[in-house]
Amino acid sequence: MSKIDEIKEELMHLEQALNHLENAIDEYESIDWPDCIQPPHHVMMEMNDVHYLISQRKQEIEDKLERI
Repeated sequence: MSKIDEIKEELMHLEQALNHLENAIDEYESIDWPDCIQPPHHVMMEMNDVHYLISQRKQEIEDKLERI
């Protein structure tokens, strides 16, 4: 597999991961929590952190490709 193919594959996997994560975030935000249960805010914090990391990696690769 060439380096270009490896980069394409990584970008594809990153895009898929972002899509799945965004779906998970949407589902989590749509939970109708009972009044007696406090939503665990750490879950959303972790999902947002991961979203940021994946987005940053994807942007880093795209920026490097633009310079080629």
